[in-house]
Amino acid sequence: MVRRKAPPLYPEYPREEFEWRAERTRRLMEEDDLDALMLTQNLHVYYSTGMQSVSVCRPDHPYPQPTVIITQDDVVLVRRGRPEADSIGVDTSWVENLEYIGDETDLAAVLKAYGVGRGYRIGTELGPGMRNGLTPFNLGIVRQRVWDEMSAQIVDGSTTIWKMRAVKSKLEVDRMRRSVAATARAMDQCLDIAEEGMNQLDLARKAAVFMLEEGATMVDNMQVYDPPFSGCMALDREIEAGYIGLDLSAIYKYYISDLYRLALLGREPTEEERKLYDCRAGVNEVLEEAIRPGVSTDEVVAEMKAYVEERGCVVGEGAGHGIGLEAHEQPGLYPAALQPEFRNEEGEIIIEEGMMFALEPSIRLPGLRWGFNCEDNVVVTESGCENMTSMLSRELRVKS
Repeated sequence: MVRRKAPPLYPEYPREEFEWRAERTRRLMEEDDLDALMLTQNLHVYYSTGMQSVSVCRPDHPYPQPTVIITQDDVVLVRRGRPEADSIGVDTSWVENLEYIGDETDLAAVLKAYGVGRGYRIGTELGPGMRNGLTPFNLGIVRQRVWDEMSAQIVDGSTTIWKMRAVKSKLEVDRMRRSVAATARAMDQCLDIAEEGMNQLDLARKAAVFMLEEGATMVDNMQVYDPPFSGCMALDREIEAGYIGLDLSAIYKYYISDLYRLALLGREPTEEERKLYDCRAGVNEVLEEAIRPGVSTDEVVAEMKAYVEERGCVVGEGAGHGIGLEAHEQPGLYPAALQPEFRNEEGEIIIEEGMMFALEPSIRLPGLRWGFNCEDNVVVTESGCENMTSMLSRELRVKS
């Protein structure tokens, strides 16, 4: 074991942020009856330590996956190699204790060294939407050793991990605001230049450049939807007259926005199309008013449904999804019955300050083949809900 001797030279966030995340995670572990977390997904290693690294898979030398072990007393970063050569682990993270192993199966010994014993439940990424960084074979060996040597269990900790990420700090919200702003400004520019005959790939490339020029540190998504190809990446084909949808996601320091807007090229919308689009854009205002701390997701969904059905349209069960380190996070704005793992003792999922959502209900008008989208990103504040996408108009862009 190596203990830190000096602060990191290039921390990704302040020490107070590191401590806030660790303490909040420990409270959630206690609530969910977990004695330890073993975080192996790269995003979770970053989230809980600040360490920035790129994993490399080499057939001639299978490096151990960077892993974080969190107990009620310690946060341990487990790395490969030698401490004197580990500038990434030492100088980009705040972790006090660093352990170095040569094989992933050595994690069992590290868990034992930090107090894991009889009856302990160790949560890791095993559930839906999660990716465990260990190879299935090595994870199986670690689980067996933990059971044989400590009489402890490695169990699914996905619900705890999702809850850990669901409520964002002020720093996380500020980073998401910058991600959203870069995406929104790029969206405006893309809608300005989109026209019939333009190649979808050219528009997607320009979207990527615009997002980077507007302050994004990376680009995640540049989808161009041109019916009937409404659910795939941009294609090497010309944009035709009719509707074109842009689904763009910039990244700012790991935080991913998720925005969608439509343009109508070559003609005016029909009365039915206008009715559907106005309903879809208008429901975002209803959701902004409904989302606030202490309200349940069921209440939000009920207000959405009442608005949509009153206008003769049909809406699905969901009002939107969580956003953060990934473009789709849990829990979402869905009824509690559809995401029971997040329910409280009263059977509800309560919205908290710091949660962030993409507003994306699926709304249709009987008789129309296509549905329309107008996706905004919001953050729950102390008193209500802030639309981080307020600089981007919800008006349907018509270029006839």
